[in-house]
Formats: sequence, structure tokens, C-alpha cells
Amino acid sequence: MTSPFLPKPAYGAPCNNCGRCCVDALCWIGRLILGPQVKSPCPALIDTAAGRELFCGLMVNPQDYLPEQAKIVGAEAMCAAAKALIGAGDGCSLRYPHEPENPAFKRQSGLRKLTRKRIIKLLAVLGIGYPQAIAFLKQRGL
Repeated sequence: MTSPFLPKPAYGAPCNNCGRCCVDALCWIGRLILGPQVKSPCPALIDTAAGRELFCGLMVNPQDYLPEQAKIVGAEAMCAAAKALIGAGDGCSLRYPHEPENPAFKRQSGLRKLTRKRIIKLLAVLGIGYPQAIAFLKQRGL
């Protein structure tokens, strides 16, 4: 399900929705919500324009993956939480071994820009309980 029209941008460059990140590996939020047994390509990857735009279903249609949670907090709140946790809009977060490091991007993207308290609140919107959120933060060194 890779996009034949859009090449992956450089690490840290603006995202072009090529979907390589979701095709190559399951992100941490995908593992938390879909389960650790799920392998890539991510089953939540949505092709919205015949391969020209690929989106994370957890950000676009979270009610499809967590319907009961969506009834409680609303799909819109879940979309916003997933976008913040995944770092949507920060830039391309997939770095291949041949690509140069981008320390400035790494320091200021994704979870690094959020406080622990904010991460826990966002995870709660997605139905991730406090004990699991704390375990996740410890595992990630946050």
C-alpha cells in the first residue's frame, strides 16, 4: 500500500502523506491501541486518494478502532489527541539509516514537545488508562 506518486520526504521535512512510516512500521500509538501483536503495514492506514494521500485511521476515523471510547469522549476529541500524540504536522518522523540525523527536529517533535501530564491526558482521551500510560512513559524514558 505504498504511494506510487509521492516519495518519502527527508527526515524532519514537511510530511507529504506518503505513508511510508505506516507501511514500514507500526508506531507506538498503533501498538498501544491495536495491540503489540499487530505487524506492519499498519491496518489503520487509510488510502484516501488512490495512493496519492495516505492517512492514519487513528487520526482520521478513531471511532472505527475504538467505537466505545468514541461514544464516551467523541471522535473529534480522539482525532485531536491522536494527532498531538503522533506529532502530526511536525514533519517526517521516519528516518532511514542512510539519512542524516536532524537533532533539532528530534528535540522538538512528537512527544518531546508535550509534558508528561499532557501525554497522560491525551492517552486517556484514547482510552489508555493511567497505569498503562505511566508504563509507556517509563518505557520511552519520558
